[in-house]
Amino acid sequence: MSQSEAPIDPENDPDADLVGFLEDVLADSQGMWVRVFDDAGLEYRPTNLVLITGFTQSQRGRARSTSRST
Repeated sequence: MSQSEAPIDPENDPDADLVGFLEDVLADSQGMWVRVFDDAGLEYRPTNLVLITGFTQSQRGRARSTSRST
């Protein structure tokens, strides 16, 4: 999905189960890193999940070309 395209409606997304699973994994991972950083007296800056679909050319050959953030 390019930046100008509307996000996929979760109810119509054929990958909704996979996206939900990845969101859960990311949330668990970030929760762990928040605790690790807190214990070290540091601040953890959370990341966003970006899913990539499609292909384009890159300097190293074919690469995924479109993405969506959740």
